[in-house]
Amino acid sequence: MESKSAQCHTFRGSVSILLLIFTWTQCSSESNLRECLATFRGFVSITFTYDTKYYEQQLSSWCLQVTRTECVNIVDMRGRITKSYEGRVTLVQVIGNSGSVTVNMTNLQIWDTGLYKWRIWIGTQYKVIQSVLLHVIEGIPSKLSVVRVPVHGYINMNCSFNKQQQWSKIWCKQMGHRKCDWVAHSDGSINKDYETRPVIYNDLKAHQMIMRITQLELWDSGLYKCKESGGETILEKILLHVTSNNIQSNEKNSILPSEVLTTTVPSHLGTNEATVSSRVKPIQSTAWDIIRWLLFLIMVVCLLSFICCKSVLDRCYIPIFHERLLRNKKFKSEVHF
Repeated sequence: MESKSAQCHTFRGSVSILLLIFTWTQCSSESNLRECLATFRGFVSITFTYDTKYYEQQLSSWCLQVTRTECVNIVDMRGRITKSYEGRVTLVQVIGNSGSVTVNMTNLQIWDTGLYKWRIWIGTQYKVIQSVLLHVIEGIPSKLSVVRVPVHGYINMNCSFNKQQQWSKIWCKQMGHRKCDWVAHSDGSINKDYETRPVIYNDLKAHQMIMRITQLELWDSGLYKCKESGGETILEKILLHVTSNNIQSNEKNSILPSEVLTTTVPSHLGTNEATVSSRVKPIQSTAWDIIRWLLFLIMVVCLLSFICCKSVLDRCYIPIFHERLLRNKKFKSEVHF
């Protein structure tokens, strides 16, 4: 009976592992930039191979690019971790001339979309081992507006409001559960970290506020919100994926989210180009997709095996145990008399 029980636990463990594999990410690597397509609430595991023994005494860290010059540490080899990532990010290091470091991020959120770097402090500056452009695109809510724009392109973000919502507004970028860094204000103010790239057009008569960002960088990728300035009312959410030229030219790695955003841009914003509106085709099947479906089928088989195993135990071993219990009671009764 112990062997049967152990077998059932093995099946249960296999199912759990396969569920994790099924929510894994798929990554492509070109030069010093790695691009990953991940699943909302899934996880990503990224390994960097280099001479970890040589850099063993230097501080290594995993950071998120937030401006052109600033990369904020999420976690480092000393165990320090940013609050919004606690319990979601772990590091595994193998020391050696051909060593490696693996970054694991779990329970991925939509706002985890962005440009990350694995870097080493070498005394006067950081040495970047590799940059990772993470796109959380699968399993996201269907109502969320999703926009894909090539690097150095532009985006028009439209925020509509009614007569009762004439108060000041901002466009901000989500940087954590409770943190949203402002990009532009309805009064025309612009966050200096974005230089002169954003432009605000606030049309009170048409009840819309449009923010245009030009010369998009990879680190502009992320979740943007139009909300009440100093308040909690959210009017619009847009998930921006800024894609590199590698993804644009490689069909199998193309990011194809839900729908491209359409806005009407006032002529004085400085462009005669029209924002393209189209329904984007789903991601084409790749070898990874086939493997994931095979793993899913194996998971189903294991689950059915577990159910069958449990059923056998219930029908066979419980009656045997019950029969032995009756015999013991009968024996004790005879001894008593």
